[in-house]
Amino acid sequence: MRTPTRHYRLSLWVIFALILILAILVMATPAQFSPQAAGASDSALQSVTPTPTIDPSEVGSTSGIVILAFAIVGIIVLPVILRWKDWAARGKQSR
Repeated sequence: MRTPTRHYRLSLWVIFALILILAILVMATPAQFSPQAAGASDSALQSVTPTPTIDPSEVGSTSGIVILAFAIVGIIVLPVILRWKDWAARGKQSR
């Protein structure tokens, strides 16, 4: 039977996961600024040609995805490894 402590822990993990997902989504989308919203007048706006920049990313590069995958696996597997002895001991006691 589940105790209130387990429900509390589970709800904390779910809330933490949602906050983490939302933070990642917010950081992934670029901010869009409007000069009109900042109070600039039309006469102050000038067209400036941007200098060409070199894109450091490579097409088809998955290094960020691999790092994120290792982090997710670590978050899931590490607690299982740390609790393995406790679970094994409880299994032997219940037999």
